[in-house]
Amino acid sequence: MGKVSGNRKELNPETVVTLRTDFKTKLTVKELCNVLEFPRSTFYRWLQRTVDLRDEIEEKIKDVCLRHKL
Repeated sequence: MGKVSGNRKELNPETVVTLRTDFKTKLTVKELCNVLEFPRSTFYRWLQRTVDLRDEIEEKIKDVCLRHKL
């Protein structure tokens, strides 16, 4: 596919990952990336970033619960 000219700036990584989850049975990652015109490597990087973000949020919630003895 090669380089894509800046269209990824218009896409929200969390939205794209959620879209993939919602259409998992109807659309492959390759098809989604072709439709949105960006490389699969970008999708997988965004997917990892959302997983890391969830882990970070989960840790913060645990810390708050422990501090407040919940």
